[in-house]
Amino acid sequence: MRLRTWRLLPRSIRARTTVVAVVAVGAALGIGAIGLTGLLHNRLLDSVDHAARARANDVAALVAEGAAPARFDLPGERDNVVQVVDEHGVVVSSTNSDLTGAITKPSGADTAVFNVTLHRRDHSVHLRAAAVTVHTARGQFVVYATQSREEADETSLAVTLALLAGIPILVTLVGALTWRATRRALIPVHEITAEVALITDDALNRRVPVPDSGDEITELAVSMNSMLERVDTSMQRQRRFTADASHELRSPLSSLRAQLDVAVLESGEVSVADAAPGLFAELDRLDRLVVDLLALARIDSEAGPTEPIDIIDVVREVCTRRQATTSITTQMPDHAMIVLGAREQLARAIRNVLDNADRHAFENISVAVHSEAGHVIVDISDDGEGIDPRDRERIFERFTRLDEARATDDGGAGLGLAITRQIINSHHGTVTATHRRDGLPGALIMISIPLAADLVTKRQA
Repeated sequence: MRLRTWRLLPRSIRARTTVVAVVAVGAALGIGAIGLTGLLHNRLLDSVDHAARARANDVAALVAEGAAPARFDLPGERDNVVQVVDEHGVVVSSTNSDLTGAITKPSGADTAVFNVTLHRRDHSVHLRAAAVTVHTARGQFVVYATQSREEADETSLAVTLALLAGIPILVTLVGALTWRATRRALIPVHEITAEVALITDDALNRRVPVPDSGDEITELAVSMNSMLERVDTSMQRQRRFTADASHELRSPLSSLRAQLDVAVLESGEVSVADAAPGLFAELDRLDRLVVDLLALARIDSEAGPTEPIDIIDVVREVCTRRQATTSITTQMPDHAMIVLGAREQLARAIRNVLDNADRHAFENISVAVHSEAGHVIVDISDDGEGIDPRDRERIFERFTRLDEARATDDGGAGLGLAITRQIINSHHGTVTATHRRDGLPGALIMISIPLAADLVTKRQA
């Protein structure tokens, strides 16, 4: 029901806020006005009742002493009446008034003060009457004394009318102020909306204006600009990746075409068997490039790691397979180091680093695993020429190959270390290139992954 009621409100935030403010303030003022007028009227009637009781008690004292006159004189009080009635209902003493009608206590009334209406020739008079019973030697008497309530009623009516006239004015003022304040508050939103409408694929460098109000709209604008920055960076990376991939794919395809053209044009001198090794090499290169591109796309789209994995097992398995063709020195602890990850991805990341070390090492590759500050550290170092400090970050960019690598590489596309960084980043870790820890010539690539501390268990012997 509440949801349906909300849907009945205007779609505009400004109009909706104004309606809610007007309804809320109007309801609050209405309830307050009813309570105020009721309280005021009761207080005024209490004052009238007090005066009527005081007069009745005074007259009752005179009756008890036998000193009550036959006629009471109340100068200036034309609408007030005093009557003394005996036990037979006969008025034995009263004021000299032109008001007609007997004062009698309503049957069943449980209060000594009640409403009574007397009549004058031209209109009726509404009074409050107090009744006091007096017991004397001459019998029982009831003293009635009235007090006009017209002044109290008129005052209550005047206040009610003033509130009825003032509440609409106040509600209108609140509505106007709310409308104006909401309009001013939403001006930055309109500016943001207008700017967002101008942002297209070709204009991702645009940013929305950030108001200096320091409120939620400022927070929204800052958050939106941060999002646009990420989208812009992602689009630029995607475009750069597409251009680089196109270039890298064109190279083996062009080589294949050139070799096939030569084989066709010189078919008498070049046999298929002679051209096959070069063709197969280019096909292998093309196959590796496509596999790497698919790996990058898969890593970008997959969710974060959730499976507990012993990184020691992964490193040992990769190194064991590599040691059949490469000399690798390993240093690993005898206990498990548990991380949350995807086993195949972690194995691929380590394998890519080993491939890079194998291409640049002269004789030996070292792999060491240890823990530090809640992270497992995998150090993979080689005894090659090392990496220039200026290139230690650039080697992790996609399609990056250093000049030395281009001269000695076996056809890699420069995606191996980029894939490694992407995998390690998805595992909330880092991968960096630096110099060897022992100070000897060569390069060190260090992989750091957070340990799942609550899953660490002692490796069984």
